[in-house]
Amino acid sequence: MDSNITIMRNTFQHFILLGLLTLVVAGCQAPDGDIYILYENDVHCAVDGYEKMAALRADYLKKSIYVNVVSCGDFVQGDKAGSISKGRYPVALMNAVPYDYVALGNHEFDYGMPQLRKLMWWMRAKVLCCNFSYVSTGKQLYSAYHVRSYGSRKVAFIGVATPESLTSSVPTNFQNEDGEWEYSFHADEVVELVQQAVNSAKEEGAEFVIVLSHLGDDTRGINSVDLIHQTEGIDVVLDGHSHHVINRKMADLNGDSVLLASTGCKFQYIGRLLIDLQGNVSNELINMETYQGTNPRMRSRIDNIKERVGKKTNKLIGFSQIKLTDSDDNNNRLVRYQETNLCDFVADAMRVVTKADIGVSNAGGIRGSLPAGQLTYGDLMQVLPFNN
Repeated sequence: MDSNITIMRNTFQHFILLGLLTLVVAGCQAPDGDIYILYENDVHCAVDGYEKMAALRADYLKKSIYVNVVSCGDFVQGDKAGSISKGRYPVALMNAVPYDYVALGNHEFDYGMPQLRKLMWWMRAKVLCCNFSYVSTGKQLYSAYHVRSYGSRKVAFIGVATPESLTSSVPTNFQNEDGEWEYSFHADEVVELVQQAVNSAKEEGAEFVIVLSHLGDDTRGINSVDLIHQTEGIDVVLDGHSHHVINRKMADLNGDSVLLASTGCKFQYIGRLLIDLQGNVSNELINMETYQGTNPRMRSRIDNIKERVGKKTNKLIGFSQIKLTDSDDNNNRLVRYQETNLCDFVADAMRVVTKADIGVSNAGGIRGSLPAGQLTYGDLMQVLPFNN
């Protein structure tokens, strides 16, 4: 009898303790604080910049517990570290920072869909894209948006990719063996799909909506400027694809102010978006030439990757008596606007190798100059990093 009473007493005490713990946990909501979003776009495998991103993240974690890192796309292609590893090295460094959300740029698709799936499965960050789906079923490959809580406040992140990906990457990557499209970027429905994501996020309690866009501000078809003018409820559009440095506000469909920002390319800047306790949104573009932050852990990882890449790319393969250039002395990319000796060299090389009568090269595929003197395999890979 006494033992039964003891068991009942212990059981009752356990229920009381469990109830008290439930009340304590329910009352322990994380405190409100400033929210910092660090962002970039069009890094194109400029791997040294990840040290600066990791250092900045550490800096802002001293100011607030709410610090996130995001990318607006084009991070796995554009230089040797990406081409050699088919995107694995850049993703490894992004995981080490770590990143929280990424949007898909057109060059994420360059290595083919099987490789994209592997890379995005390995990616620690959540992949967001509201306008990329299977043609046959209409099912989206990745989440359109994600709502994140920061204390009592909620912020939604929405991803959108440029429909230009179908042609500015490798078209056959999106087709079956019969040349039929297997995937769609919904070129005529981008605005509608983004608005649907905004509305759904608002229904889930999001107070702020941030779009991670890889549309560009001056592209044909839908671009980030059009998106802002034709939607409502968005607070910020962080954009990529055009490689422009942008930090300005414009009116949405209702006349409300929306911030449009972009960081150039190859870690020219890192953006710092702030949502303060009063709900004010501000933005700063931090120049990476003047920022002196370091991160020994990331530096070691980057150096290790660069050493691996160097073993494959330092082989001497030729000699040039003159510099072959894609840009002027102010780093303006002349290949986009006029003939240069490097363009002629590339087009002639294509013509000779294929035994064609005429050689034509896409200026967007030329991504660097060749110095006078000895040339390595890596030098040529840096000029022509894309496998299309």
